[in-house]
Amino acid sequence: MLVKTLCIATTKARAHRIYLADGIFADLHLHYQGESFRPLAWTYPDYRTPVALAFFNQARRESYLQLKREPPPEKTDAFSRKHG
Repeated sequence: MLVKTLCIATTKARAHRIYLADGIFADLHLHYQGESFRPLAWTYPDYRTPVALAFFNQARRESYLQLKREPPPEKTDAFSRKHG
């Protein structure tokens, strides 16, 4: 889950899915708009329920607050050290 989107992992390749690795694809199912996640036309019914949306909204809030508390990661790759 990202701050603006919720993707699920799938092994089913389709044109709109992003290949991650080892036969796994990312499939976008919710996007954050206004103050809540919103389902897309193809979002599975289980992810559209008020209970599921409340869960994902709460998880987003907690993740967002945790990210704000944590210091940024150390720059370790050669590009970051050179262009940092």
